[in-house]
Amino acid sequence: MGQAMTGEYRERHVTFDDFFRCAFGAQADTDFQPFEYQRRLAQEQGNGPDVLLVPTGLGKTAAVVLGWLWKRGWRKAGREARPDAATPRRLVYCLPMRVLVEQTHRNRRLMRRSAQSGAGGNMEH
Repeated sequence: MGQAMTGEYRERHVTFDDFFRCAFGAQADTDFQPFEYQRRLAQEQGNGPDVLLVPTGLGKTAAVVLGWLWKRGWRKAGREARPDAATPRRLVYCLPMRVLVEQTHRNRRLMRRSAQSGAGGNMEH
């Protein structure tokens, strides 16, 4: 919280791949990599696409949630980089079925828990 208030960020060299692995609890597994489209979403400025056309099971939730967190300045140990001004402060998901809502919520909680246990960060804010 103090970092956001003072505007000071601990700039460390953490790649999106490192952040991605940490979110899945696979820090030591360098073979565990995000798909190229997931990296691209994290690196592009702004909102990204309105619709993500990717087959089932290829990480759309991870692409959107982790890409958004990355652009908002989150790294393995908390907020460590200046947020991209073009990226909205809030992430809103619109899903057509209750089962998808529950699955997305469960996946997001698992990613957050893994990231927090891997480096002691807090991705709640």
